[in-house]
Formats: sequence, structure tokens, C-alpha cells
Amino acid sequence: MNRKTRMRLKTTMALAVGLLFAQGANAAGTAACKYELNNVWWGGGTANVSITNQGTDTLHGWQVSWTYSDGSYVSGSAWNGVVTGTKPTFTASDGGGWNKDIPPGGTASFGFNVAGQNAMNANIPQVTGSICNNADDDGVLFVAAQRAEQVLVTAHQIWQSERDQARRIREGQTLRQQTAFDDYLARSAADPSYTFRRHLRRIGGAIEE
Repeated sequence: MNRKTRMRLKTTMALAVGLLFAQGANAAGTAACKYELNNVWWGGGTANVSITNQGTDTLHGWQVSWTYSDGSYVSGSAWNGVVTGTKPTFTASDGGGWNKDIPPGGTASFGFNVAGQNAMNANIPQVTGSICNNADDDGVLFVAAQRAEQVLVTAHQIWQSERDQARRIREGQTLRQQTAFDDYLARSAADPSYTFRRHLRRIGGAIEE
């Protein structure tokens, strides 16, 4: 591997790390997925999982999973969702139900009963899925190993797009001109639902997607 190739690889890897931190939900998911215990009694309790769409597009269908580390397990049938699996890992889906579509800012939730000797001191599992942003409390986003290549490709595309933008600025074309910002202002004035991200998609300027 020559020096130029090594430098390119390092740059791409650095951008990939930046993508994990900076792009957040848009990189690996647009929903905040949360597991909560509502009621707890000795040997069991009631849990609720919420999926909040933090993106700009409606989510059509959802599927999430979680794994217990304390001996807990789902007992009986769920409501507002379909839960399958065996101790300790379970998967829930919309099952084609009324809450399968989640608009931007909207939340779908489902509940179920939990059983297990440690339910009184249960460990709250992390909810994961392709629609979940999967960020931990420090804001670090974890991406599945099988998506590493996709992250690298996306990081390189962002790097190339930003280089092209910088080149055009040096040639005298402002970023406002490149993004057709005046056109965006006119369209958003006529249609308040016309977001800037939607505008960038329309003109092919959404470099983060």
C-alpha cells in the first residue's frame, strides 16, 4: 500500500468516525427507541417500548429487538404490537397494525407483561433496530459490523461533495447559490411544509444521505 493510498484510507476512516458522531440518527436510523418499566411487582411487571420518529420522513413499518441480561422475559401477548422470541432476546414488529406508520415527530408504542425473579431490580435493555439511532448516553452511535462498508462509502461521498462545494466557492459560486437558497425561501413561503432538507433532496444537494 503506497503513501497516497494510506492517506486516503486514513481520511476515509476519520470521516467515518465523524459520521458516527455527527450524522447521528440520519446515518443509521431516525427513531429514538426506548424501553420503560411502568409497573413492577415481585416476579413481574409491565413494560412499554416507544419509537419516536426524529426524522423528516414518515416511517412505514417498524421492527425492534432487545435482550434481557437479568433473567426477565416477555410473558403472554403484547398489545399494539407483535412480540416474538425466546428468553433472553425478543423482537417486536408493527404486525401491519394501526400504528405501523410513524410521521415525523410522532410516536408508536406497544406494551407487554414481563416476568422474572429479578423484575423488582430489572436491568433496562437497549432497544435496537435499523430504524433506531442506537446512541448511548454519551452520544456515541454504534453501527453493526455488516454496515461498516456502507458507512465508509457514505463518508467518502460526503468528503467528495464537500470538496466539490469548496472548489465551487473558490471559483466564485457561493454556497447560497449552490443550494438555490432563494428558491428555497420562495417555495417555503408558499408551502410551509417545504423543509430545507426536502429542498436539498430535490436539487440533489443532500450530501448527508
